[in-house]
Parts: sequence; structure tokens; C-alpha cells
Amino acid sequence: MNWLGKSYARLLRNLPPETLISEDKTHNAKPENAGSQNLLIRGDNLEVLKHLKNAYTNSVKMIYIDPPYNTGSDGFVYQDDRKFTPAELALLANIDEDEAARILDFTDKGSNSHSAWLTFMYPRLYIARELLKDDGVIFISIDDNEAAQLKLLCDEVFGEGNFVAQLPWRKRTAKSDVPFGISQDYEWIFVFAKSCQFIAATKGKERRYYETDDFPDRPWRTHDLTKQTTAAERPNSFFTMVDPKTGKKYPANPNATWRVTKDTFQDYYNKGKIVFPDDYDFLNISNPVMRYFKDDDMKKAGEDFGKVAVSSRLPENVGTLADAVAEYLAIFSRTLPENIGMTKEGTKEITDLFGSKIFTFPKPSQLIKFLVSISSKSNDLILDFFAGSGTTAHAVMQLNAEGQNGNRRYICVQLPEKTAEKSEARKAGYPTIFDITKARIEKAAAKIRVEHPDYTGRFGLQNLSNGRQFQAASGQGFFARTTGFAA
Repeated sequence: MNWLGKSYARLLRNLPPETLISEDKTHNAKPENAGSQNLLIRGDNLEVLKHLKNAYTNSVKMIYIDPPYNTGSDGFVYQDDRKFTPAELALLANIDEDEAARILDFTDKGSNSHSAWLTFMYPRLYIARELLKDDGVIFISIDDNEAAQLKLLCDEVFGEGNFVAQLPWRKRTAKSDVPFGISQDYEWIFVFAKSCQFIAATKGKERRYYETDDFPDRPWRTHDLTKQTTAAERPNSFFTMVDPKTGKKYPANPNATWRVTKDTFQDYYNKGKIVFPDDYDFLNISNPVMRYFKDDDMKKAGEDFGKVAVSSRLPENVGTLADAVAEYLAIFSRTLPENIGMTKEGTKEITDLFGSKIFTFPKPSQLIKFLVSISSKSNDLILDFFAGSGTTAHAVMQLNAEGQNGNRRYICVQLPEKTAEKSEARKAGYPTIFDITKARIEKAAAKIRVEHPDYTGRFGLQNLSNGRQFQAASGQGFFARTTGFAA
């Protein structure tokens, strides 16, 4: 993949940081914050990522980012305050002066072209990959404006073979006042692994196994008894199933036949592998389901028991979030669970916490919580370097509190971008997006603490910032030299 500015982007990824990381000592010394390994960092995320390399290379399990979409109305303009002459840039980037002059033209004056956006994203993604553990994964939200470019860029940075999925997320219900009568209700979440070691996983003991008197010492779970095959494709599986106990009839769906045939039904039933709606009141099912025993699952999976294979399919009606994570083997899907939330749920969360709509188009915490839950374990480190309204930190804290004293840690980075002068945020006393990020994390922590009084984990964070024009003589940076933050 090539674009105007790629040589400059490569240069940026390798330049040392020009800033110094400092800490808010008063905030960080408070009892609830002292020693916390949750970090909130104020500043340019490219500079911060370079500093993080000193302490967090190969340490981050999951990254979620919601970068600028470059819609033309989202405020994205690439502008670089690094000062080079065409001759200097040509020498540093090994390009001719004419190309250097064209690059400096859009970096100095500001641009929202595809090339400018790619130049902005490339060094950030490149360093992000270095921070990921070998079994780490990154989730990137984007819309149609840069989706094609992002896929090609990530293929180059992470490797085409490490592409996991392109998940559609429904952000709203259809609108009628749209061009050509086509409503753009979906955004995309690109998923890339750092290497083939990544596997989406839940613990086997968290799956929903039932214990009943008719099968003592054999916990079991249920699974859909139908297949996505038609009657024409599997005529032997297109039959009316009859409950031997009650005589009730359950006709097959012509577009989703049974997993068993008319000839094999009795054998499956005799072995206890088919469950009818009247067998157990607590299941609350309306059609027969397949029964799988835990001991059979363990024999089949061997050492991989409890690991979830990456799949391209997931039923849309997966039920609750817990069901989506713990019940289904197929985690990655062409469709996310329906209950994952839309923009309106994210907006409601903001309004409930702040009393007004101080941030536009926030992602719902339920969405991020789902992504974190399927890609990390209790003590893993989560990174978001486009923190925005702080949804990722909110989701991590929620997930920790809802689990058995989970201890996931987060690092969130946000530029102190000014809020609009007449915006609800400015009226509410938040002059920058960073101020919203910090306040949202603190308000969410207070709310979760009340909702989960038995949770003994910590909600505090260390507040850091990076300042411009620091030439690091040692090349070590703040994290390597002065902090006790463990990766």
C-alpha cells in the first residue's frame, strides 16, 4: 500500500519522543489512587505511545480504539507542528525534495485527505502493535469513509494473515431523511491479532452447565438443535419431531432443518442428547434442543477445553451478554449480539452520569465490555489511546466489578482537544475532551462502587500528562526511569 506521506509516517514512527511525561502528584498521592496501575494520560497519543514502549512493549492484551473517521464533519484535520524544511525531510525520509515539499504542504496547512489520515494512523498503529503481547488483539471502530484504507493499512502493519474479523456494529435504527434513501446504520469494528497465538477465550467453568438428578455427576449444557440447511439440502433431517413422553409435535423449519435425521433421532434421544421443552421448567425453551455433557466436551477439547475457537458465525439472538460470552463457541461473528447497545445507549450513559449530553456519538459501555470480555482475562492490561468520553475505562471497571473481583488494568490516552465554545460540555465546565474523559471515569467509578458494594478491587487511577519540546538525553523516558508501574 502506498500513499503520499507514507515515507513521512515511517519517519514519525522511529523518531524519539519530544516530550516529557509528568504526573499529577497531588491526585496520585490520594489513598484511592496511590499505587494504582490504571493510567489516564493527557496528551498527543503518538508521543505517549512512544513513551509507553519503555515499560509496556509486549505487555498489552487488548487494544480498543475509536479514531477519527475522517467524515469531513468530524473535525479531523492532520496538522503536524514538527518543523522540517523540504531538504531536511528529504534527507531524513530518503525521498526527493519535490515529494518532501508536497508532504509538508498538507502537514503544515492541515488536510483531511485519505493520504493525510493514513499518515496520521500509520505510526500509531505500528507502535500499538509493538505494545501488544504475542497473543494480543486490537479492535478498531471505523465507518465507511476510511474502512477500505484501514483494512489495507492493518494488513501491512499487523500482517494480512492476522486479520480476524470485520464486525458490523449497528449504531442506530434506520433514518428516513438520508441520501438515496439508504440509511447508514452500521459501523465496522476491524479485529487484528498480533500473531497466530491469539485465541478468543472464556474459561470452561464459566460456561452454563446444569446439574440435574436424572444425570448425577454429569453436568450438561444445551445447544441449538437446528442447522442452517434447507429441506432440499437435507431431506432426511426435515421431519416432525415427537416428544416420546408427551406426544407433542415439533415440525422442522424448511430453512433450518434438525441436526439429527429421522433415523438417528431415537438413538440420540435414548442417550439423553435431546431435550424437549417439557423436560425441565427452568430452561424456558419452546423447541427441542441438543444436550452436550461436560465430560464429553472435555474429552473432545483436550488441553484446549475452555478455549473458544474463532468462528465467522454467531446467532443474532444470543440473549444476555453473559450468554453471548459463556454459552456460545462461536464468538466472532458477522453480526454482534443484538443487545450490545447502540449510540443512543452510549448517549444515555453520558446523560445519566453528567446530567446533560456533553459528548456526541459515544460508544455504549456494553459494546466495549463485550469486546474486552472475549479477548482478555482477569489480570490483563487494556489500552485505549483515543479515549474520548472514557467508555473503555468504564467498561473495564464494570467488568471487574461484575466478575469475581476482576483485576483488569487500563491505560487511556486523550488529547486535551478543546470543546466547542457553545457546547453543552463547555456550559457544564469541561473546556477539553480530556476533562470529560477524567470526569467520566471518576463518575463511573463512583456509580459502580455503589452498585457493587462487595467488590474489593480498586477504582483509582494515576493521572499523567506529556508536555512538548523535551529532548530526552538518556532516551529512556518517564516510565522506564521514574515509575513503579508494572507491565
